[in-house]
Amino acid sequence: MGERAPKKRILIVEDEPSIIEGYQFFLGDKYELVIKNSGEEGLVEAVKNNINGILVDQFLEGKMSGIDMVKRYNKRVSEKDRVPVIMCTVWPTFEEEARKLGAKDYIVKPIKFNELKKTVEHYFH
Repeated sequence: MGERAPKKRILIVEDEPSIIEGYQFFLGDKYELVIKNSGEEGLVEAVKNNINGILVDQFLEGKMSGIDMVKRYNKRVSEKDRVPVIMCTVWPTFEEEARKLGAKDYIVKPIKFNELKKTVEHYFH
């Protein structure tokens, strides 16, 4: 029997427990999920460069929003070393701002997890 390829690692930066549970249920079987609850923790994990993609909430509790986290990530990690970022938001009109930040895509809350799976598979294959 062949060895299984290691799971891709996705950093999830989210502070809402029910959303985290949804990520774990819909993505946990195919991906290794690294969960952080604040922008500060997410940034530390993101710059380690041992992940394959980032899912980050636009609004996070604490001092650093998801937007600030992505801006700081982009400043600290060279463009060639950055992984795809998908932002999650409650604002359906956030696409332009997300793209300006360098996000590959964005997902509107409430999250339709079947659509999320397709988006994640597209960018984090």
